[in-house]
Amino acid sequence: AALSSDRDLRLAQERSAGRRIVTAQKALQSASDPFLGASHFGHRSYYFRQFRDMKESIDVAKLDLESFGIYTATCAFLLAIAHFQSPTAPMIAGYLHHQKPVDDTLADWAVQYAGQVNRDYQIFINY
Repeated sequence: AALSSDRDLRLAQERSAGRRIVTAQKALQSASDPFLGASHFGHRSYYFRQFRDMKESIDVAKLDLESFGIYTATCAFLLAIAHFQSPTAPMIAGYLHHQKPVDDTLADWAVQYAGQVNRDYQIFINY
């Protein structure tokens, strides 16, 4: 029974991940995207957005390696500043007390997430 409840808890967390992302984005941005939402289908959680304000965007596929590094560092810095200004900043600071394990965990998560995005994209283009 414990395995079933652990599985149920994991599935519930996966289904709520999209809602968690949307809630955090609304807390971190002074003017959130009005077309922002979340839902779940099956055992997957998704969040979606549609920008209709015609803002410019950077085509990262056209950046050289140095420019891409600067771009990603800038995005990371701005995200860190936004999180620092959020109501959850003290909680995040508490988690970051032991920086090296956090760095390793975030790096592992990023690699796994990139793999999942690639697998999802392959399914999408072959659909």
